[in-house]
Amino acid sequence: MAPSELVSEWTGIASLATWQTAVKAVVFFLVARCVQFLVEGVRIRAKFRRMQADGIPIPSNHSLLFGHLLVMRNIMKAYPADGHSNYLVKELVLNWRDHFPAGTASCPKVLYLDIWPMESQPIAVFNDPMLSQALAADRFPPRHERVKFLGRAVAGPNQLFEWDGAHHRLWRTRLNPGFSMRNLLALVARGRLVDETEIFRDRLRKLCGAPGHWGAVFEMLPLTIDLTFDIICGAALDYSPGEQTSGPTVLQQGLRTIATEYFSIASLANLHQRLNPLWNWRFYQIHKSMSRELLPHIERHLPSAAASNGNAGSADEKKNPLRPKTIIDLTVKEIEEQQGAGKGAKIPDGFVDDIIGLMKLFIFAGHDTTAINLSFAFHFIQRNPAVLAKLKEEHDAVFGPDTAAVGETLRQSPQLINAMPYTTAVVKETLRMCPVAPSVRDSPASFVLRDPETNQLVPTQGFVLVTGVMSLHTHPDIWPRPTEFLPERWLAQEGDELYSKAATKYAWRPFEWGAMSCIGQELAMIEMKMALLFVLREVEFRTALDVLDEQKGKDIKDRPTVWGDAIYQTDVGLGPPVAGLPTQVRLLKT
Repeated sequence: MAPSELVSEWTGIASLATWQTAVKAVVFFLVARCVQFLVEGVRIRAKFRRMQADGIPIPSNHSLLFGHLLVMRNIMKAYPADGHSNYLVKELVLNWRDHFPAGTASCPKVLYLDIWPMESQPIAVFNDPMLSQALAADRFPPRHERVKFLGRAVAGPNQLFEWDGAHHRLWRTRLNPGFSMRNLLALVARGRLVDETEIFRDRLRKLCGAPGHWGAVFEMLPLTIDLTFDIICGAALDYSPGEQTSGPTVLQQGLRTIATEYFSIASLANLHQRLNPLWNWRFYQIHKSMSRELLPHIERHLPSAAASNGNAGSADEKKNPLRPKTIIDLTVKEIEEQQGAGKGAKIPDGFVDDIIGLMKLFIFAGHDTTAINLSFAFHFIQRNPAVLAKLKEEHDAVFGPDTAAVGETLRQSPQLINAMPYTTAVVKETLRMCPVAPSVRDSPASFVLRDPETNQLVPTQGFVLVTGVMSLHTHPDIWPRPTEFLPERWLAQEGDELYSKAATKYAWRPFEWGAMSCIGQELAMIEMKMALLFVLREVEFRTALDVLDEQKGKDIKDRPTVWGDAIYQTDVGLGPPVAGLPTQVRLLKT
């Protein structure tokens, strides 16, 4: 054999050996991970059996093979197939005697759920107001990785969902002034919120039929999304993208795609998507296009832009104490104070990327949740004529019967938006019925929690810790007639049937409490109250799911319901209404 042939043969053998070694390494790694995965499952199942032996109540029929997965499947059979998973914990609490072992004295304060392998950790839902408060506001454990994963899906790694501790407190302190009631009322007086809400009202008027007749069926949710999107962009970046007049823009299309297709917790159920390079490439392109859309609106606020444009007037305007502060104003303020605005200050590396991430998060969180709840508010109101009558009476009393004057009245006296207690009660009741997101926390080894009432240790190690927004809002021991829409409960006095004692304050937590609560909660309340104020005395609504079904040759009676209502939260993103809330409108006034 020639030397060259010998070298070639040995090279081939060496190459084959290298490939065999690589394959063995990959197989070994996969086997090791599978073993680790199974060992973790055994550990979780054993943990729940020990809890049972210790007398800690867990849902009945826990299986060594399936954990609580079969229990959950059987519970959800009583609810629509497309119903939101929120209804699982609601059902566990509403009918707790059916789901916990005989002899359980009261509804458990913590709902422990073993859902491995669908989730790598078991879940502990805090079904007690004071325990939820201790978790979310007092003891302050870090956010769980699953929440940070969702935050990254929306905005990348640099945003409030990602930060804990001192860094989070720093940015909350910087941004809180933008969401103070004083600043929000200044935004109302400036006219931006009024203008956007008037556009929303006018869009609805155009969808009405001929005088005295209903218009064509349309989806309410896209309209409320456009409204809240334009408002949050104004509050964040001091500009309106014009979603209501010329949308959808690239920015909204991108965030809506993320909300419906990418906004989900990393789990075994979506592993195939996360491993799909095309799915990830599309995700990357969506974020790239959104960043391009946001960048010009961010750059015009930077000190270097003001200096190069000689925009001294703009700088003077920002210093005006009466001018409302936007989120971008407050984020840029740090550079201006540290390096001097308009003096050629150098923008720190990565600062613009951080701001883009923050803006994406604020715009996403500031429009989606409010739009969903506003849609449900319109639905609940049209189902309850007595509620609608009281709202109209209050609006007449506070703003007068001339609906055309409401906008100017608010510009002159923005504080009147907080002078409508019954309207506020309607908004709060909507948020009670349709909460969208709990607080989800990690359970580090250093975290120890005691029941404030008994001082007993609460098992938390190894669990995903979740505040009981979904279960507490319909807890039968807290709320009389919990599945009914009754705004009067928020105005009830002691002795009334609907009165809930003051100790249940922390049972209502749609925005959560404490340092990690929703920073935009006051803005959301104002948006919803303004929409009801501008619309209800001019346009009559009805939910038109029956009309939509008739057009498709279906019978509304065949539709599933939740608590007697065919409109419920669906299992997409944060729980939007069925079919986007099909609606018809007709004019009350010409």
